[in-house]
Amino acid sequence: MKKAMTLVELVFVVIIIGILSAVMAPNFQRSSTQEAANQIMSHIRYTQHLAMMDDKFSNTDQNWFKKRWQIAFSQVDSKWRYVIYSDLTLSGNPNSKREVARNPANPNEYLIGWSTSGITPTKKLNLTASFGIKDVNGIRGVNFQGGCSRAQRISFDHMGRPFQGNPQSQTSAYDNLHYMTAQCRITLTGNDGKTLTIAIEPETGYVHQL
Repeated sequence: MKKAMTLVELVFVVIIIGILSAVMAPNFQRSSTQEAANQIMSHIRYTQHLAMMDDKFSNTDQNWFKKRWQIAFSQVDSKWRYVIYSDLTLSGNPNSKREVARNPANPNEYLIGWSTSGITPTKKLNLTASFGIKDVNGIRGVNFQGGCSRAQRISFDHMGRPFQGNPQSQTSAYDNLHYMTAQCRITLTGNDGKTLTIAIEPETGYVHQL
């Protein structure tokens, strides 16, 4: 015959469940810095995809390599933001809707974090407003080190190989000064002071979290 659970056993089970909940709860808490890292990694991969699908080579345009797809980070109004674009006008900055990538999840959105030339920004590309990524105690909210320490931009060629810096300063399609030869590390700092690092590997452009 089955025995009913005693009061002592019931209390014991409730205590165990409480302990497990207390231990596991932090793992389910929202991490805005992690969300920002996940988004940036996804958008770096998307930038690489665009570069591989949209080869800019032209035998009639000596500056074709300066129009490669790139992801560029900047502080606008003291907020960290970024954009994915192809510099068709060779100005060094996005100037029109035809230069800025559209959001593949929502074609009505442009992947730019600030307003320019009539382009409505996508809020989530404003890392400070959306995820709390900001400079804390002298530490930059988005810090570039290693193979991309020279500038806050990364572009890709038609084979998906990463280059650092502004394509406008490149002197040739395979400028050794801009070709990424070491691991690029992008460290994000949240408003709570916590940091998280993204890495981009040279040659392959493989992006992952350290």
